[in-house]
This record gives sequence, C-alpha cells and structure tokens, in this order.
Amino acid sequence: ERIAADRRHGLREGLGRMLERRGVLRPGVTAERAGDIVYAVCGQANYRALVDECGWTEAAYEAWLSETLIAALLPRGPTA
Repeated sequence: ERIAADRRHGLREGLGRMLERRGVLRPGVTAERAGDIVYAVCGQANYRALVDECGWTEAAYEAWLSETLIAALLPRGPTA
C-alpha cells in the first residue's frame, strides 16, 4: 500500500506538475487529476485484463493506452 501511495504521489508531483507547467493539460484537468488518471489507467490490472485475459496483443494494448491517456489528459483538437 505504501508503494502505491508513493507511486500516486510521484505521478501527481512529477508527471502531473510537469504537464501543468508546460500548459498542455486539458482545461479542468489539474496536476493531481492527471497523476490520478495515469495511475489508474496504467495499472497492472488493466494490462492483465486486456492482454492476459482478453488476448490483446502488446501492440493493441499500447495503442489503447496511448489513445486513452491522450483523450483524458490533452486538449481536444478542433472539430470538423
């Protein structure tokens, strides 16, 4: 449990703050929220469920992961 708490803190204060300082987070997404999203989405349970249990390839998992994080963290592009 301590390791998980340290990981969450690191994502909030490290990655989340870096994205916030660079001004690349989607409006309404704070550094803390960004860290929490990365922590949850990149959790081992998601990998095991999709790759081990559902039979996804590593490439499919990586594509889903990047698409999911981009959609959750970065501003949406202009709509057509």
